[in-house]
Amino acid sequence: MERAVTTHFPVSAGILFGLGLGGFFDGIIFHQVLRWHHMLSSWYPVNSIQNYELNTLWDGIFHSATYLFVVAGLYILWRTGQRFHLYWSSKLLAASTLSRASSITTCLAFTT
Repeated sequence: MERAVTTHFPVSAGILFGLGLGGFFDGIIFHQVLRWHHMLSSWYPVNSIQNYELNTLWDGIFHSATYLFVVAGLYILWRTGQRFHLYWSSKLLAASTLSRASSITTCLAFTT
């Protein structure tokens, strides 16, 4: 029994890259540089050391998840790139990445 060979571009890789890069942007710019919000700051305001430590812990968990999204997207792209009959599209990768990055950054920026 032969496996079906797909020639479509892996849009899921672009979506995972976008989620990861959007999370990187949110975590680095909003959490660390500007210090506008933390992951749990709407539930646990940063008004005590315990709440600050809790928020910082969940920021770290969030950053770890964004790294996993990028690694998963890279893995999918690498696995698909091993096939010779693949339609590569830089425009499709950029579009799927930017659509997810902009949506995750917008959602996270305006929820707190």
